[in-house]
Amino acid sequence: MSLSRFIESHIEPILAEWDTFARRNAPGQGGMSNLALRDHAAEILRDLAADLAGSQSSKAQFTKSQGDSDEVGQPHAATEHGALRQANDFTLLQLSAEFRALRATVLRLWLPTESVVT
Repeated sequence: MSLSRFIESHIEPILAEWDTFARRNAPGQGGMSNLALRDHAAEILRDLAADLAGSQSSKAQFTKSQGDSDEVGQPHAATEHGALRQANDFTLLQLSAEFRALRATVLRLWLPTESVVT
């Protein structure tokens, strides 16, 4: 199964792990509601899955890898998520840890579903 399809079909299990990590990682030991901790997580995953499923030129791929985008004026879920985390006293290290944990969770859940080709 492609990674994009896996993400789309496994959003809830991924989000359950996101919730656990975000709760442990939150400043002030849990002052945020579950809804606030999860805020844009599903949308981030859907955006990621759509991006992975779409085709893009080498130039577009490079541009995105540099943090630029063709979508001028359109806020991304990850950007909004970061702004809200900052407003709730998350440090840059806590925010980057959240994204790192999300990436690791997706890969840990997806890789066992892939058959090994030698």
